[in-house]
Amino acid sequence: MNMQHATQHTPCENGDREIVRRIRMGDEFAVSEMYRKYARYVAAIAYRLMGNDTDLDDIVQDTFVSAVQSIGGIKDSTVLKTWIGTIAFRNTSRYVMMRQKQKRLAEEKMHTWADFTAPGHSVSIEVEELMSRIPYKYRAPWILSRVMDMNLAETSEVCNCSVATTKRRIGKADTLIRRMRDDF
Repeated sequence: MNMQHATQHTPCENGDREIVRRIRMGDEFAVSEMYRKYARYVAAIAYRLMGNDTDLDDIVQDTFVSAVQSIGGIKDSTVLKTWIGTIAFRNTSRYVMMRQKQKRLAEEKMHTWADFTAPGHSVSIEVEELMSRIPYKYRAPWILSRVMDMNLAETSEVCNCSVATTKRRIGKADTLIRRMRDDF
């Protein structure tokens, strides 16, 4: 076995910068390293934004496929986590919008709304229902900030809006949540 082949399959010891460099060189082991390092993070973002795990595997896979395909566009490899989080956010947003559209179409066809008042329903269904009432543009930054503990800079970067807009959207979500909680 030659040394060049051996170094291509050693774990990425120099962090994100090394992972990015090796992926750009076509090293599939580095892709696996990136996946192992950030798959749970991506899944957590998608799960928190969606409120369920229906399309979670697809979103995680799509996120990493997109990341590998566009790795040449990352300008600062030291922010790989945030960059992947942004891709996850965008993919999840597309899935959520698609799911919402599908739900609206199904509701139009059925002319009924889902019944969340069935006997024995869980509190998590009530929370999910409350969160689904908050428009996605407010819910997403609120979840990233309040639930996922991202700071404002990270949240605004992932949501692709300014820090000021992110603050306003989180504040609006806080207000909506308070109003809904008061109605209960």
